[in-house]
Amino acid sequence: KNVQLVIKGDDTSWVIGLGSIMAKVHRDHLMKSYDSKYPEYGVSNHVGYGVSAHVKALQEHGLTPIHRAKSTTTILENAKAKGK
Repeated sequence: KNVQLVIKGDDTSWVIGLGSIMAKVHRDHLMKSYDSKYPEYGVSNHVGYGVSAHVKALQEHGLTPIHRAKSTTTILENAKAKGK
């Protein structure tokens, strides 16, 4: 495979930047679609980012199949360390 690492590719290549935007928009739409399946998490408001409301929902309800266990554990550990 011919692979080239491009540091700060979003800033230097419009194709990489466009791909990044498309991926984020797709992810945000996907996360909003999960809101009806997991309404107690309020996903339509924070689209899965580790904001305080999302952390609180995770602490109260635990993980769902859509959560990435390692990332979520890190978010919860950071919140606990900050006393939240």
